[in-house]
Amino acid sequence: MLSEFWEYSLQTGVIEIIRNNESCLRVVNYLLKRLELSYHKDIITDGYSCGTRRKLSTALALIGHPKILLLDEPSSGMDPRTKRHLWKIISEEVKGKCAVVLTSHSMEECEALCSRLAIMVKGQFCCLGSLQHIKNRFGSGFTVKMYLAEASCDAEAITVFMRSRFPSTYLKDQHSTMVEYHVPTAPGGVADIFDQLESNRNALQIKHFSVSQTTLDEVFINFALGNIAMESISLNSEDGSDDLDSIKAVDI
Repeated sequence: MLSEFWEYSLQTGVIEIIRNNESCLRVVNYLLKRLELSYHKDIITDGYSCGTRRKLSTALALIGHPKILLLDEPSSGMDPRTKRHLWKIISEEVKGKCAVVLTSHSMEECEALCSRLAIMVKGQFCCLGSLQHIKNRFGSGFTVKMYLAEASCDAEAITVFMRSRFPSTYLKDQHSTMVEYHVPTAPGGVADIFDQLESNRNALQIKHFSVSQTTLDEVFINFALGNIAMESISLNSEDGSDDLDSIKAVDI
């Protein structure tokens, strides 16, 4: 790999600091170390795993300190530790005033990297805005997760309580001492849910609980299933800003 990397660095013609073989080798070794590819430098790239090839592609893209970085599924095929290391590198590039445009189907990756998000359905842009704006506009309800004092606690009583306060609430999951509900609507929002649960915490034998907004995964699924009508969608962001520090486009 080292020879191919070196040759590519010389052929691109975009690196001002590379004026001789010594400086070229220094840049190559720096990127190999930064992307944790030093172990693979003497191995033919044809034998690389998918994740290692993605790292190599990112290293090549970083040659010359680009002002715009285009990445397609950058962490695909990587283990969790390597994935987060790559995200750290991408975030460092953004902090260094590099605009990053990436495509991904990983909502976790979008949450970690993107300041603005674009979602595509059947080749057409559906929305553009910050993560919070998209969740607020296209999300549906809240997720309430409770951990009971004991596994023998009456989960049915909690379900009845939740439905009496928030109609249409339904039980999503139950395992051991954990119960999880989806609350489609809450007039007072998160504050109302917290207030109701905190006031009845002891009576319902709730050890602790959490309330979260609709996840980006759920928004993605709603688009994929056609639960959001195309004609109701605008490409305008919440603030009309044109600052594209980081965008993620999902192609469904």
